[in-house]
Parts: sequence; C-alpha cells; structure tokens
Amino acid sequence: MKYYILFFFAFAVATHTWAQNQEKVWRDSLQKPTTADSNKIKAMLNLGNVLSTSDSVMAGLRYIETALKMAEQKNNPKLIAFSHLTLATTHQRLGNPAEALKNYRLASQLFEKLKIFNQHIHCLQCIGKMHEIQLNYDRALQYYQEALDKASKKNITTQISFAYNNIGNVYFYKKAYPKAIAYQLKGIDIRKKYDSTSIQYSYHDLASIYNDMGKKDSAVYYLQKAHQTAQKYNDIQFIALGAISFAAALDSAGRHKEALDIAEKGLEIAQKLGIKSSISDLTRYLAASYTLDNQPAKAIQMYEMHTTYRDSLATEERTREIAKLETNHEIERHAQEAQKVRAEQQQQRYWLIATSVGIILLLGVAVALVKLNNDRRKANLDLQEKNEEINQQKEELTIIAENLETANQEINQKNEELTIIAENLETANQEINQKNEDVTASISYASRIQQAILPTLDELKRGFTEVFVLFCPRDVVSGDFYFFSMVGKEHIFAVADCTGHGVPGALMSMVGNELLHEIVDRKHFTVPAEILTALHKGVRQALKQHETDNRDGMDIAIINHNAAQNTLQFAGAKNPIVYIQNNELKYIKGNALTIGGEQREQERVFDNHTLPTQDITWVYMFSDGFQDQFGGAQNKKYTITKLRELLGNISIQTPEYQHKALLSAFQNWRTEAREKQIDDVLVAGVRLS
Repeated sequence: MKYYILFFFAFAVATHTWAQNQEKVWRDSLQKPTTADSNKIKAMLNLGNVLSTSDSVMAGLRYIETALKMAEQKNNPKLIAFSHLTLATTHQRLGNPAEALKNYRLASQLFEKLKIFNQHIHCLQCIGKMHEIQLNYDRALQYYQEALDKASKKNITTQISFAYNNIGNVYFYKKAYPKAIAYQLKGIDIRKKYDSTSIQYSYHDLASIYNDMGKKDSAVYYLQKAHQTAQKYNDIQFIALGAISFAAALDSAGRHKEALDIAEKGLEIAQKLGIKSSISDLTRYLAASYTLDNQPAKAIQMYEMHTTYRDSLATEERTREIAKLETNHEIERHAQEAQKVRAEQQQQRYWLIATSVGIILLLGVAVALVKLNNDRRKANLDLQEKNEEINQQKEELTIIAENLETANQEINQKNEELTIIAENLETANQEINQKNEDVTASISYASRIQQAILPTLDELKRGFTEVFVLFCPRDVVSGDFYFFSMVGKEHIFAVADCTGHGVPGALMSMVGNELLHEIVDRKHFTVPAEILTALHKGVRQALKQHETDNRDGMDIAIINHNAAQNTLQFAGAKNPIVYIQNNELKYIKGNALTIGGEQREQERVFDNHTLPTQDITWVYMFSDGFQDQFGGAQNKKYTITKLRELLGNISIQTPEYQHKALLSAFQNWRTEAREKQIDDVLVAGVRLS
C-alpha cells in the first residue's frame, strides 16, 4: 500500500468528524444577509467539499460550480483559483480524470500568476498524481520534477518532501529500485528536519520497495520504524491502515506471534475509527492466522466479519459508480443547456441582421424618394424584393426553431429513459446483493460442515508421534480432503484431490470421505491397494458412471502404518508418497490410474508397496495444488521437484516449523508474480519414529 493511499485515508478519517461539525456553520454563514460575497463563496466551497465526500455528491458539485460562477462575476482571481482546485479534487474523487486535469491546470496557472506558489506547486503534484494513477509514469515524472524544482527554489520544504516521495513511488512502479530508494531517503531526510510527524509514511513506502525486492528483513525494519514513529506521535490512523502490511511482513519473516499481535491491535483501532477497508483486510488475515493456529471459533468469527465489511465496501463502490454516472449526466446536461443558449443567441443575431437590413433599405428608399422621385417605382420594386428575402429568412429561422424544439424533446425523452435505467440498475443491485449474501452464508456453513468431518490434529496424533497438515482451500470450501482411521494396531491415513474445487469439489470430497469410512471402519479393509479398488467401485456406483457420461473422481495416496509389525504399506492413484530414510529423501509413485471416471479394463487393480519402517522418520503426502501453482520471478509452476527438495530440507524440523515453512514458501512464490491461488492446496506429514 503506497504512501498517497495511506495519507488519503488518514486525512479523511482525521477530518471527517470536523467537517461534519462545520457543515452547519457554513450553511448558517450562507443564510446571513450581512455575510460578504467573498465569505459566501468560501462557505459554498467548504460546504460543497463536505457534501461531495458524503452521499450528497451532486449537491456538493452544484455548490462548488455556483461558487466558481460567483467568483468569476466578482472578478476575484484568488477565489476563482481555489474554486477550480476544489472542483478538480471533487472530480478526481468521482473518477472523472478529464475534468479533474482540466481544473487542476486552470488552478495551477492562476496560482502562478497570483504568486501563491505553495498552491501552484500543490496543483503540479496533483496533475502528476493523475498521470501516475493512469500509469503514464513518464508524464507523472515531468510534473513531479517541475514541482520539485520550483519548491526547492522557493524553499517550501513540505512540497519538497512530497515531490521526493512521489518521484520515489513512480520509480518503484517502474521497477527502478535504486532510484526509488534514493528519492525516498531524500524525502526522509527532509521530513526528519522539518516534518517529523509524517515521516512514518515515508518509512512505509521504503518498506514496500524492499519487500518488492525480496529483502524481507529490510522491509520489516522500516515497517517497524514506521509503526514506532506513529505510536510516538499518536497517529492511530496510520497504525490501523499500516497494520496489515506490517503483520504480513512479520509473518513472512517467521515472527507469527508478533504479526498476530499487530493485526489484533490494528483491528481494534480500525473498528474505533470505522476504517472499513482495514477492518476487511485485517479480519481476512486473522481468519487465516487463527485457522493455522487451530482456533476455529475465532477464525469463523473473523471470516464472518470480513465478509460483512467486504460486502459493505462493494456496496459503497457501487454507490460511487452511480454518483459518477450522475455527475457525467449533469455535465452533459450543462453542455446541452449551453448549446441551447448559443442557438438562441444565434437566432437573435439573425433577427438583428434582418432588422438592420430592413432599416438600411427603408433609409435608402427615403433618400431615393427625396433625391430621385422619378425612380420611385423602381425603388418600390427593389424594396418588395428585399422584403421577400427577409420573409424567406424568417421562414428558414422558423424551421430551425422547430428543429431545435424537436431535438430538445428527444433529449428530454433520453433523460427519462436514463432515469428508468438507473432505477432498474439500483433494483438489480439490491437483488444481486441479497443473493450474494445468501450464497456466501450457504458456502460458509458448508465450510464449517466440511471442517467438522475432517480429522483433528489431536485425532491424528493418536496414530502418529508427530503430524502436521497444511490445508489451504482455493475458495471457502475445498475439493481436497484427508482421512484417518484406526483398525486395531493399523493406522490408515489418506490424502485425496477430488475433481474440481469450490462447491463441486467439496461435494465430491464428501462422497469420498463417506465411502472411505464405509470401506475401512465398517468393512475393515486395511490393505491400501484393496481400499483403492473398493473406493473406485464405490465412486463409480455412487455417481452411476456405468450408465452416464459422468467422469468425476479423485487422485489419492493412502498409507497403512502398523507400529506393532514395523511396516508401512502404500498405494496411490496418481498421487505418490515422499519419505525420509537414513536422512535421505525417497519417492514412490502411485499407479497412473484414477479413482472413478472411465474404466476400460476388466477390474481396476492398484500396486501395494510394503516397506519396513526401520530408519524411516517422516512420510509426506500431498495434492497437486502446491506444485502446480504459478509464481516466482518468471511466473512458472512450482513443480514437484522443488516441492520434494523443500520437504527434504525441512524434514529435520518440528511439525510446526514445517507447516509454517511450507505456507511461507507457497505464499512467497505466488505473490512474487502477483498470482492468485489456482487450486486447493493440501500437504500432510507424519512422523513414524
């Protein structure tokens, strides 16, 4: 999260309550008959700015436009400049870049003429920011450099530090990291001397650069400095807004407990301040963290809170989009009114010309009557001819007026149609929101059901000395699942990857889980190969695949550990196992056959592998979600080779460490290429001795 985003939210939260209190003051000021015109214009600008940040966007825009017209009528260049600046920020807030840029440029030119250099340079920075938002980085750099040069010449330290920070951010976006760091450090030096209360934002931006470079320790160091500085100056808005990036960096560095503490404190502040975006981000992070820490009740509470705030933010975003459409429609209406005025002025000019011609002709006739009495008849004929021309012009003007009236009626019809469309869109949005809430609630409930059928870590520890399970669904529910049962001295453990993910995959996992309980717990099958054959038959029978085109199924690895006989049996349908023996990583492939789906052979038979457990420490099973994830510097798959190498490297560590190391490797690989998770991820490890 970049500085200008953090600064914008911090500024908005800090001034929102103050602005609401001032709204009544400015309205009262407008109603006082003794208020000077210049003060009325200022009150209109302030009131319009407050309303444009609330739900009354159009009302705010009208106040600002009225203030601009009054300032122009009073020929007050300073108030004209501030009106254009306020209008520009309002259009930028509404997402109208063309109008925002036009007004920023007009304000910048006026402030420069008035020698109000701080505001002139501020406008240059805003124009640069508009180009930066539109990814036009070279143009953004030109305006930031101009702002820096002028601020340095006038020794305006606040604008100098802002310019350094903005230039550093642009070089960061262009991946020019050395330049980005150099400019951020210059900005930090300025703020240390003149603006220490906002230096935490520069530290945060510098941390973002190091994080993008993969220098996690440096990123954590500057995020920690930012956090400490914010605490020093009691900048609670920054603490709330920066908590998610600080927690994520600490977690990535293996400092999970500190990360959890930062996230929890940040959430508490964000709730007090009502910063919905931070509440949404932090509850999502805490839900994941509590899940990994095996605190399901807290995880569900955080996830439900995240869903509530995420939907609220989406609703606000749609409201802003509707406001933007209304603004664009208002601008179009003004343009149509201006066109109508121009047409009326043109018509008046036609009448003036016609009248002037008539007067000239009448004067000519009078002179002719006095001087040339003999030519009176000819003059009368000329006058008649001219009158006919005037009448023809009148008829033409009448036709033009009728055409304009028809055009206005068509425009009014279009406006009515647009109003109906907007009302229909609002109704549709409400219906969609309700359906989204219903679907989300159903899927969340399905997730709790799926979690309930999976064995807990305590249940797994009854069969193995040490164990971990990395379970990361791509969506709320998962097509991957794991199974555990004890039949006498034999411990049966399986990891399965069903066809699909999300809701379809989860339904398939429920079928697989129930069939395994039937085969192992009730029919007492314990040989892995025989379990897979029975599971294959059960899936085909349950899905009626012998009489339909259904080809769903699953890939699975299953082991039987008999501690009494010191043996380990394994069978796999496409999925392998990896195990560590005498500190050496070994690998056994599963059969190239799936559970369920098309069957051409008479009977599906799987190979059963039996190993003595002497000197075997760890056994690993996994789905293909980890190895198939795209990411890294070249945005390629992680590959099974890398996964086996990682398992070999961490096998000497505790199960808790192995779990965190796998999760960190997966998240770092994915986020380095800014890739989304493409499949469910499941990795399980058990220690035999």
